[in-house]
Amino acid sequence: MARCGQRVKGGLYLRGLLLEGRRKSMQLMAERLGIDHQRLQQFMTSSTWPVEDVRARLARRAVRAVGPEVWAVDDTGFPKDGKASPGVARQYSGTLGKVGNCQIGVSVHALSDTASCPLSWRLFLPESWDGPQAAARRAACRIPEDAYRERTDTALGISSGGYMPALREAERAGATAIWVHTHPAPGSAPLPSRRDAVVDAQLAATFRTRSGSGLYGSLIVAPHEGGMTFTGHIEGEHQAAIDRIFIAGQTFRLLRSFDSGTPDLPGLHDCQIRAFGTEIQRVLGELHVAVVGAGGTGSAVAEQLVRLGIRRLTLIDPDTLSVSNLTRVYGSTPADVGRPKVHVLADHLTRIADGVTVEAVVGSVSRRKIAQHVVGADVVFGCTDDEAGRMRLSRFSHAYLTPLIDCGVKITATPPGPDPGHHRPHHRPPPRRRLPAVSWAGHSRAGSRPGTPG
Repeated sequence: MARCGQRVKGGLYLRGLLLEGRRKSMQLMAERLGIDHQRLQQFMTSSTWPVEDVRARLARRAVRAVGPEVWAVDDTGFPKDGKASPGVARQYSGTLGKVGNCQIGVSVHALSDTASCPLSWRLFLPESWDGPQAAARRAACRIPEDAYRERTDTALGISSGGYMPALREAERAGATAIWVHTHPAPGSAPLPSRRDAVVDAQLAATFRTRSGSGLYGSLIVAPHEGGMTFTGHIEGEHQAAIDRIFIAGQTFRLLRSFDSGTPDLPGLHDCQIRAFGTEIQRVLGELHVAVVGAGGTGSAVAEQLVRLGIRRLTLIDPDTLSVSNLTRVYGSTPADVGRPKVHVLADHLTRIADGVTVEAVVGSVSRRKIAQHVVGADVVFGCTDDEAGRMRLSRFSHAYLTPLIDCGVKITATPPGPDPGHHRPHHRPPPRRRLPAVSWAGHSRAGSRPGTPG
């Protein structure tokens, strides 16, 4: 075992197995040892160590001690009440002597007339747990049933065996782990209770260390008007409130925290409020939008976003304004030639409406350091012709579940034909025929020849 803590907990577990007592559950062994059962639970369910090597060494010693005459493969049933335990299903169990809701463990034993010892064992997965259709069910079983210390209609407590696998997954993904408290009773408010504070104090150091992020997040949720409401924070060197949750799925939803204020809506959006309602206008005012590319397309998009009510933007572009850009970049003047495009556009946007904040980033989004400025945006508009940058934005959108709207302008030109007023001498032009429409690159144009761009 690689870590000292693992060896200590492993020794405790072995001592617990060797102590008197018929039942060898984690809780009973911990009581006999005089320790918290979570230490044993974490060692068995969450602490990474090579069980295969240990089993092989035990099997070799068992074979020498037992002197087996036969090898037996058998199954053992473990009755279960619910459906969430890995491999649980209605299946025949020799232990029960009938079909029942249970798990089945399959093991191989070394047998003689005087002794028997299991050498290896596995959990049997029935057909209902196999195949891609059961992937979500298998993934949902990261928390073993015995990891729940308390599980009632109004309270839920999970031992370390329930959350340590999630911390390892967060470390692999480079993510921050957040502990979710629930206040499920009707009429409850998602405000920190004394119990919440105790749990946060117990978990914060472990979450920071084991997730590798150095951060601990705490979120409290409660039912509210047919949905949910919340409060929360992220803490590290400093503490920041979780004031919004942006949900990306079949629809996009923005949830505000229980303790966040509702800002007044300015009168200049009166027509939009009448058309779409106050809630949509409030959501627009709270969105953080990133616009990548501050040229003709990006500057037009950014201006319309501000006029719609967006008040927080991040602009990214590596170029400076040239004379030829003056006809396309919104808000630019001859005096701006030579300035970074993002600075020209930022000045223009802040003149349109009060309360607009703009982060102007000079650089290419294809560079990782620059692309990191996009993280945290609720919506991203890709207005760049940089193929590498567009690829990075596409990967970002997939990884962070952030909506990406890729914008561009396509101009299709038709090569000019011969002068219709010029004809060869003594030659009568053939009558014109209207050919059927031919599709080309997503556009349709009547009269085009097959295989010719319209």
